[in-house]
Amino acid sequence: MIPNWTLEVVIDFIASAILLIASVLSHVEPKTKKIRSLLFIKISIFLMAMYFCIDGLTILFVNEILSRISAIVMFLSGISIIIGINYVIKESYKSIILILNCT
Repeated sequence: MIPNWTLEVVIDFIASAILLIASVLSHVEPKTKKIRSLLFIKISIFLMAMYFCIDGLTILFVNEILSRISAIVMFLSGISIIIGINYVIKESYKSIILILNCT
C-alpha cells in the first residue's frame, strides 16, 4: 500500500501534535487539579488531538474503517466540550444543547 501524502495529512499531523502538547500542558500546569470543568475540557482537547491523528492516518492510507473511528472520536470530543462549557456556566452537565447534540 502506497501512502497518500498530501498537504492535508501534514496539517492534520501538525494540528495533532499541537493539541497533544496543549493537552499535556493543561494536565501539568494548573495549580488546582480538581476542577471538574477543566477535566472535561482536557478530555475534549485530547480527543481532538486523537481525531486529527486518526483523520491524518485515514487520508494517508485511504482507509474507511479509520474514517468511521475518527467520526466517533469527533462526536465524543463535541460532547465533552459541551459538557465542559456547560459545567463552567451552570455547575451542572445537564443541558438542552447536550440533548440536541446527541440526537
